[in-house]
Amino acid sequence: MFELIRQCVEDDREEAWGDLWQLYLQIAMPVARRDLIRHGYCYADVEDIVMESALSLCNDSYRRLKSFRGESQWELCAWFRQVVLNHSRNWRIQKGRCNHAMFTIQPSEVVLPAPLADIDVELFLRDLAECVAIAGFRLSSNDVRHLRILAGLDALPVGTSERTIRHWKRTLWSRLEHLV
Repeated sequence: MFELIRQCVEDDREEAWGDLWQLYLQIAMPVARRDLIRHGYCYADVEDIVMESALSLCNDSYRRLKSFRGESQWELCAWFRQVVLNHSRNWRIQKGRCNHAMFTIQPSEVVLPAPLADIDVELFLRDLAECVAIAGFRLSSNDVRHLRILAGLDALPVGTSERTIRHWKRTLWSRLEHLV
């Protein structure tokens, strides 16, 4: 267990708790601010998310804090960042203002090639939606439309040039390459 967390959870040292929450706030506030303000929420929402995610770390006798297995402050900061982003994304989904909501595919729309025919389409679509949710801030409604066209889910507009199609592919690749 990372020493700072051990000092907090096992030794209950007041100065360790102060250091931990100071570090958490230094990470959480900018992360939540960037994520929520970009989606049209206000600063009060940012503070709510930061506090709710901090409280979630303390639930069940610090179960989540105890689950941290990193060994450095850098890993702890990355973990805090992910905790806040996950909490923020879940909160936005509950509020109904998450960008990836426009990306919907029905299982009946997907036709897989023969070698992939035994794949669970619903599970595949859930995984794809999760990937798009993670990258949701990078996909505009046009990107989603182009993705659906390139995947064969929507018809190619009449008169679309090969150059335009190559541009769509390059743009989508650059926005989604970190998911591959």
